[in-house]
Amino acid sequence: MVALRAGYPGAALQLGRNLWVWASEFPECCSLLDAAYSALGRWSLRLLMAEARGYGVSCDSRSHRSP
Repeated sequence: MVALRAGYPGAALQLGRNLWVWASEFPECCSLLDAAYSALGRWSLRLLMAEARGYGVSCDSRSHRSP
């Protein structure tokens, strides 16, 4: 977020993409990616990110249920 505020949305985007693999351990990567996509005007990627987050939440809730 510091990079975004400093005017470097590309750096924020790269960091968010690098952390995406570990999104369950670094959930802030989703907010970082969303903010970077917004700063770069990548609206379609913001929509995909929202879908991916929803899918991840759905999968997490199903994996914690008892059989």
